[in-house]
Amino acid sequence: MKEIIAGLQDLDRVLDHLDQHRKEHQIVLLRGDLASGKTTLVQRFCARHHALQATSPTFTLAHHYPGGEFEIYHYDFYRKDVQELLLMGVLDHLQYVGVHFVEWGTETLKKILIQAGFEVLIITLERRDRLCCYRFNNG
Repeated sequence: MKEIIAGLQDLDRVLDHLDQHRKEHQIVLLRGDLASGKTTLVQRFCARHHALQATSPTFTLAHHYPGGEFEIYHYDFYRKDVQELLLMGVLDHLQYVGVHFVEWGTETLKKILIQAGFEVLIITLERRDRLCCYRFNNG
């Protein structure tokens, strides 16, 4: 486990660590309270890798950011049941090669993904005043 405490101005340290452990096809489960910085992290990651401007997929469930160095996908599974996602076919998209950021990735989802053979990285965000603690764990 790696822990980095950073403010918005120091987010490059978090992105550096993420890039050092990035795989060609990887799923990153983002966990944290509302407004903890999950979407901001994805936005900065996309900007760093010359992809389209990232926006929150809260109402669309999923966004795809092509045109960068590799494909980036961004999902918001807030209050979504894993069975519901399976029925909708959303989890089929996780098979596309690229980096997949999943906001609100649950423990149940993590277990399903690992059983299916996916590379899973978990980043837990915890707000601390103007700073945020980013905890990195491999699935």
